[in-house]
Amino acid sequence: MSTSKSQEIKCTVKSCCHHDKDSHCMLSEINVGENFPNASEKSQTDCMSFETF
Repeated sequence: MSTSKSQEIKCTVKSCCHHDKDSHCMLSEINVGENFPNASEKSQTDCMSFETF
């Protein structure tokens, strides 16, 4: 997953864990970012989208 710093990878949300016991799942897409320089595996990426409750 070689990406430039200006490039974003977006994923469509098909399912979402609910926060606590309430249904708080409102993101329509998530951004994925590297947690390792020049990530090439799924384990080297992190979810970069967060939603406050």
